[in-house]
Amino acid sequence: MTEPVRRILVVGTTGSGKTTVAGELARLGGLPHTELDTLRYERDWREVATTDFCEQVAAIAATNAWIIDGNYAAVRQLTWSRAQLVVWLDYPLPVIFRRLLRRTLRRLATRSNAEARNPERLGRLFGRRSILLWALRSHAPLRQEYELAAAARTGDLPRIARHRSAAETDRWLRGLAADLAGAPPPGGGIGPADG
Repeated sequence: MTEPVRRILVVGTTGSGKTTVAGELARLGGLPHTELDTLRYERDWREVATTDFCEQVAAIAATNAWIIDGNYAAVRQLTWSRAQLVVWLDYPLPVIFRRLLRRTLRRLATRSNAEARNPERLGRLFGRRSILLWALRSHAPLRQEYELAAAARTGDLPRIARHRSAAETDRWLRGLAADLAGAPPPGGGIGPADG
């Protein structure tokens, strides 16, 4: 019998839904979830020193059970080398851009994340550090980086679940939920999850 998957990394372009998917996986598998953005940024989007950030991620990655979501090259070796499964949300740029624009406008209009350490601000939509501009600039390079990382794996770990649409991800999550409904893995985790 294959061991349950207890170390899962969720990657994808800004706005792809990494945190949402990671949260659902954490709920399904009873695993702790870490969003890398919360480790990388202090209040008002001030970056944590790279050495401190890497130390925090290394400590989490060294444990036996986690779900991490995020794209930081500075910690890619740490997370990919320990992950049993990488869930790659590789959605088309127009889909990402629409989602990101809708999410950002909704947060601005409703101030739904006003209590967050780093709430949405108009400058993050249109300014020099625009999240939309970042999505446009980073989409193709991140895809290439992940293709190289996947090709550089030694052996069959981490397994890669590359999803090219939200519908594909939703079907996959529903399948996992159905599989776990009868008998969740002992001690938490996702039962053998093939990409």
